[in-house]
Amino acid sequence: MRFLQINLHHSNSATAALYQQVAEGKADIALIQEPCLYKGRIRGLNNTGEQFTLLHPVIRGHMLSDFCERNGLIVTNTWFKRPKRRLYTWKAPGDWRRLKLDYILVKHRFGSSAKNVKTLPGADIDSDHNLLVAKFRTRLKKIIRFQKRRPG
Repeated sequence: MRFLQINLHHSNSATAALYQQVAEGKADIALIQEPCLYKGRIRGLNNTGEQFTLLHPVIRGHMLSDFCERNGLIVTNTWFKRPKRRLYTWKAPGDWRRLKLDYILVKHRFGSSAKNVKTLPGADIDSDHNLLVAKFRTRLKKIIRFQKRRPG
C-alpha cells in the first residue's frame, strides 16, 4: 500500500498535487489535513457512513466529495460511530468552535482494511489539531500467475 500525506491549508497548489497523485494511482491511502470543511455534515460521498460525520462541505467540500467519487475513494473517518468528542479534529482557541478538518481517504478496495479511526483529544502533540488515529488490518496474498506454455 502507498500512503500520501498532504496539508491542504487553503493552498490550491497542494489541492492540485493531491488530485494529480491520486488520479495517477500513486497513492492507495491519502491522509488529508484541512480541506476547509465546516458547518453541519458531509453529503454526497458514496460508502462513507456519512451519518457519523460532524461537518458539511463548502466549495472544497464538494470538490472533495466529487474527487472521492471519481477516484473510488472512501473517507474512513466517517465509517465508525463515535461520540461527538471523538469526531472533531480541530478546536479553536478558547474552545468556541470544533471542526472536523482532517480526513483519511482510502481506495475502495482497501476500505474493509480500516478497523478503527478516531481522534485522541488528550494527545500532547503541541497543536490545535487532535491526533487522528487509524488502525488497519492488511492481509497479503501471494498472487499466482500462470505462465503460457511455449509451443515446442
